[in-house]
Amino acid sequence: SRMLSRMEAARFSVDGDGMEVPAVLTSPAKQRAALLLVPGWMNVDVEGNFAPMFPGQVQVNPWVYKQLAEQLTARGLAVLRFSTTGPGTGCVTRDEARVKAHYGEFPHRVSVAAQFLDELQRRAPGLPVVTAGHSEGAVVVTQLARRREDLQGIILLSGPAKPLLALMIWQQYETQQRTEGPDAARTAEYEQ
Repeated sequence: SRMLSRMEAARFSVDGDGMEVPAVLTSPAKQRAALLLVPGWMNVDVEGNFAPMFPGQVQVNPWVYKQLAEQLTARGLAVLRFSTTGPGTGCVTRDEARVKAHYGEFPHRVSVAAQFLDELQRRAPGLPVVTAGHSEGAVVVTQLARRREDLQGIILLSGPAKPLLALMIWQQYETQQRTEGPDAARTAEYEQ
């Protein structure tokens, strides 16, 4: 389309403590600002497609982050988006010991986002920078903004309305119910 012809998309990856995390920077010909788009919790690739989280679940391909990035780029924003880690996201483990030492704890998500923020500032120097976080990514950008005074703003997209710890406990409970609790038999039957 005419809108997409004035954009460039650069694909690259960043080493996030032993995990190669894919990213895309979509840039307009004339840049007004830069935006870091931080994904939510699920196994989501750089385009915003959701990989299965457990056996029997289907892949969902809404291309949500790619479409959002292209719309914002058409309005003059350089947009850097990256995947979460996990199966089906395009991430590659390069150093298993480092991955085991750092992944699995929420603060690491903030550290990875900070690495991508640094990369965005390196690739779009001198531009005002904002972050946008989707779902759990909204919590990540809130924490990132507390650490970084160089941000011009944050945008929360479908962020949680309850305290994060309460949501994480609920997610853990629901996962255990599906795999170990009263719903385990129904889950196993569904997966066959």
